[in-house]
Amino acid sequence: MSTLTAKQLQQQYIAYFGRPGDPAGITYWLSSSSGVSTAREFADKIYAQDEYKTSTVGGKSVEAQVDSLYLNLFGRSADAAGLLYWTAEIEKGNLSLSNVATDLIWAASNPTSSNTAQGALDASALSNKVDAAIAYTAEVEASAAAILAYQPAATSPF
Repeated sequence: MSTLTAKQLQQQYIAYFGRPGDPAGITYWLSSSSGVSTAREFADKIYAQDEYKTSTVGGKSVEAQVDSLYLNLFGRSADAAGLLYWTAEIEKGNLSLSNVATDLIWAASNPTSSNTAQGALDASALSNKVDAAIAYTAEVEASAAAILAYQPAATSPF
């Protein structure tokens, strides 16, 4: 049984692509035929997409990719302690880059007493981005012209 929600999908689209999900993509990933039932499974799939691999971030260092996730999710660069922590966890094999966004989203939604102020700011920034992404996707979904305009210019990077 799938526990995946449209909100979780939007969070991952924002994290890895820096944009709202397209209506067809959201519908597909929520369907049982996608074979994806959790946010972590979706994160693995979205991270493996050509759009991410061929982006300006996909081929960069672990540190640069972690910082990109912070920028996309929270509108700020990673703090030094956070950047070092997430990078070390990835390099030790405890985490993968495909799932760090899921953990960052969880951390922002569940701030500890040591990061309450920044956690609240991050949670607010992410909530605002997700609300905007949901509204944008709904607006695109309401118009055939908008759906067609929100398609990639090409399906190949060449």
